[in-house]
Amino acid sequence: MKIKCFLAQLVLMIFALFYFPTSAEAQKLKLSERDKIKILKILLSERPFEPENYRTEENQILFSKANIPPSFQKSFPKKLDGYKTHLLSKKEIYPGFVFVYHTFGKFKVKGNSVLVDVYRRSKHSEYGAGYKFRKIKGRWKSKLIVLYGKDID
Repeated sequence: MKIKCFLAQLVLMIFALFYFPTSAEAQKLKLSERDKIKILKILLSERPFEPENYRTEENQILFSKANIPPSFQKSFPKKLDGYKTHLLSKKEIYPGFVFVYHTFGKFKVKGNSVLVDVYRRSKHSEYGAGYKFRKIKGRWKSKLIVLYGKDID
């Protein structure tokens, strides 16, 4: 009787081990487009962006459309810090460009965190910052984790 009970418990434990995800797998984050937009809005509100005189007399803050969800491109803020914004297509960012623009890196899910880089690029330099986002009590919280840069000549 004890052997049958022991075997039943053993089978149940083995089944539970393979059927139920481990705590690391259970915490694997599913990032939606809505989450990406919320993260981008936080970055836009917390981080300073450099204006540039591009094709007009007035300064604008330029962004690449890369890694910005199409639904957010349509409602992207028209102004930041008092400057107009302009989204650049791939065609507008050509080899040998002379203006300064900003771009967001790909969203990388690591466990229950999201990593996003923000770059400031020009013909002569590339600077960036890496951010880590975690959802705490239903709200995204950001943390600057790395700064980097290089001059290109």
